[in-house]
This record gives sequence, C-alpha cells and structure tokens, in this order.
Amino acid sequence: FVIQDVSSMLAVEALGIEKDMCILDICAAPGGKTMHASVFAGEEGKVIARDISQDKIDLIEENSRRLDRKNVTFEIYDAAKFDENSVGKYDVVICDAPCSGLGVMGRKPDIRYHISQESIRALAELQKKILKNAVQYVKKGGTLLFSTCTISKEENTDNREYIIEELGMKPYGF
Repeated sequence: FVIQDVSSMLAVEALGIEKDMCILDICAAPGGKTMHASVFAGEEGKVIARDISQDKIDLIEENSRRLDRKNVTFEIYDAAKFDENSVGKYDVVICDAPCSGLGVMGRKPDIRYHISQESIRALAELQKKILKNAVQYVKKGGTLLFSTCTISKEENTDNREYIIEELGMKPYGF
C-alpha cells in the first residue's frame, strides 16, 4: 500500500483511466499518482514515470517494486525540456508540477521560512514551461491533469487560464 492524501487519489480517479491506456507522469516523484494510475491502467496499460534526477526516480522505483507494479517504466527527464518523441503519444498526462507547497504548510511549517513572492513567480514560470510541453504530449481527445499542493493564484488559477487561453486546451469537468 501507499499512503497519500485523498485529494491525490481523487485527482487520479477523476481521469477516467481505462485498461490499456498509455499514461505519462512528467513530475512523478515520489510516485503516489503514478502507482494509482498504474492500477487503473492494468497489465495492458503502460505508465511512464519521469522526474529530473536519479534520486527521485529511485523513490518511484522503490514504490513500484514494493507494490509489484509491472506496467511502470522510469525515465530521468527534465519536464521543462521539450521531448519531440512524446508529442501526441499519451492518453493521459499527469503534471503534478513543482510548487511552493503553501497548501501543505500545516504539515511542513518550514515552508513559511523559505517562500517569497519572487520564488512563487519563478515557480509559476517553471510550471508554464512544463505545461507548454505537457499539453503537446496529450493525444487528441486525451486528458491533462495539472495539480499542485499550493494555494497561490499565480501557480493555480493563473496557470489554469494559461492552459486554456494560451495553450488552447479545453477544461474538463469544471
């Protein structure tokens, strides 16, 4: 088993993942959403879990081994860099983007000592780079999940609008 917030579980459940789907989790560590998605995709499906460093990939691999998830593969990849080979390839792209974490400050109180308006702006810009790539990886008719664990407008509402207005993706379910 994996312990994760109900909000993370519900986000994956809302994707409507079916057996045999191909899923990309582009900011996957530690792998909770990846593992949950792999259950819905079944043995026929495939989940590619990417993150920026070997340390992060090791966390995902550890969860995958422990849960005996055989339909998950792992790749070290910087989500802010465009991957031409992924264009239009995935039924679902999960983008749990790096964020300020303001929404989990109750569990991680040290966040308040390291956050600034400048760092929030920088994270929002990084998210835009990642989202610009993520949108292109979704198959026609596919789904993009953009999630954060913050409450900042720049990182949430503003980037949701960026996805819709600038990147041309239609909202689903909201």
